Formats: sequence, C-alpha cells, structure tokens
Amino acid sequence: RTVDISLGNMSFDSTGQPEMDGTNDYVDLGTDIEIADMNQGWTAEYVVNTDSASTLQHFNGCEEDVHNAGWLALLSSKMAVWDRSANVWKYGDTVFASDTRYHVVFVQETGTSMQFYVNGVAEGGDHASFTWTAAKSAFFARYIGRYEYGGYSRYWNGHIPVTRLYNKALTASEIKQNFRAYKNRFNI
Repeated sequence: RTVDISLGNMSFDSTGQPEMDGTNDYVDLGTDIEIADMNQGWTAEYVVNTDSASTLQHFNGCEEDVHNAGWLALLSSKMAVWDRSANVWKYGDTVFASDTRYHVVFVQETGTSMQFYVNGVAEGGDHASFTWTAAKSAFFARYIGRYEYGGYSRYWNGHIPVTRLYNKALTASEIKQNFRAYKNRFNI
C-alpha cells in the first residue's frame, strides 16, 4: 500500500542523514499503520546513535497506545519496552554510550516472548525471561523518533538513519546478516 511520509518536522545533517534534536524532530507516517496483528510476531530494526544515552527517548510511537510496541525505547542507557498490562519496564543489558552508532533490533517472537539484539548479538536482561502480555503484542507505528500520547511527547535525540519494521519475527541469522550489511556503511 502507499503511505505519505512527512519530513516537515525533520532536520538533516551535512551528510543528508536525519538529525533529531530531542525537542521536535521526527518522521510522521500520517496515520497509525498496523505492522503486525496480535500473536503474529514482528521485528523493529534501527541503526541509531544518541546524543544523550541516559535520556528517555523512543525509537517509534503511535496514536494507538494500547500495545507494547508503542513503547520501544532507550531508557537509563539501555534498550527497554514497557509492558502495558504489567505496568513495568523490561530492559536489555547493554549500556549504551552517547555519540556511538548501534544496530538495534526488537523482536516479538510470539505473543509472550520478546528478544532484543545489539550489533547482531542477542541481549541478555530481564526482558528475555519475562512473559509478555499476548493481548498487547500487536505492532502499530506512526512516528519514527517520537512518542506521543494524550498531548505528552518524547523525541529521539541523535540520528536514526535506518528504520525497518517487519510483520514477522526475524531469525537470529537474519539479524546478524542485516548487522553485517550496516556495519561498514555506518562504522558500527
């Protein structure tokens, strides 16, 4: 299907890469797009760097704020997802540094299991053994680099030159292959 993407709220650096200042830069897909239905499995893949690793910031967001995928974030310098039913953040174990590029991937493997990856390697952390709420496992997206709900917004502070959203759970070998494709291109 065709989607209009608005870059009217976006700045670009001297190399033409999207540059987000943490206050009002983001990509708008125009409306919520259903990437994957509940219990289907999905993948959200990004190449990122942040100017402020310790600041709460979201990789993407949507108007529909019911499902866990609307809460893919960097929080306390770690990858994190909020489980909407349990009302708890779950984390990966890599501590992110500011001004460093990373290849990050969130995979909802089934409705109740999720795995994070950093630079092609599966993350440890409390997210891996957590039983996620299956009724919150769908994936909708509208914004890249912004979380918005009820007049409250958070913005990415840095760069997100690559965003890929899949309606299937990528395998570990597919994620490693994608990391290798981006590694030299983005000096990861």
